[in-house]
Amino acid sequence: MLALILAACTSPPANEAPGKVFSPVVTWTGAVTTTLPLETITWDGRLIFFVVNVSMNGEEGAFMVDSGSNVTWLTDEFSHAVLAKGLVVASRQATINGVGGAKRQNTVLLDSLDLGFARLHPVLIATGDTLRLINATLAKKKERPLAGILGLNLLVPLGASLDLQKSTITFQKLPQPEPTKSSVTREQPGRS
Repeated sequence: MLALILAACTSPPANEAPGKVFSPVVTWTGAVTTTLPLETITWDGRLIFFVVNVSMNGEEGAFMVDSGSNVTWLTDEFSHAVLAKGLVVASRQATINGVGGAKRQNTVLLDSLDLGFARLHPVLIATGDTLRLINATLAKKKERPLAGILGLNLLVPLGASLDLQKSTITFQKLPQPEPTKSSVTREQPGRS
């Protein structure tokens, strides 16, 4: 069995890093391991990318698995359906980094994102037409369009790993760090 752990190809600059939002808290709502089938997209006989079907806030979509993107992207169309079912805490333009470089993009901070098997909170999501050309090519081939890109801010906290032999992606609960003992000492009653 060949398993590939997804790794970051780039990291956000310090002044643009989503901070604690980059690593959302994950609450597992089902089994602590969920394995989903991957679809391989090929053009002219060449492997281009892997796609997984994921539900976000009850809306199902096909997502490119991209460990080179620091943030998860949603197409404008798909984001309207997902955002309508979630609480948007903030929105702004931010620099999103990937293998192809950096790009200023609209982002929204969601209070939480329900994937069915796990809930993440809070989550930074980029929105826009970054998949326009890919989706146009898929439409010409009469294949379904992509709803977005699963980036590192979902893949890492969900413990994502690929099994290329089986064409699957597994999301698993990661061990939580041991709580550290507080260095704060409490004053004993009656002592001054």
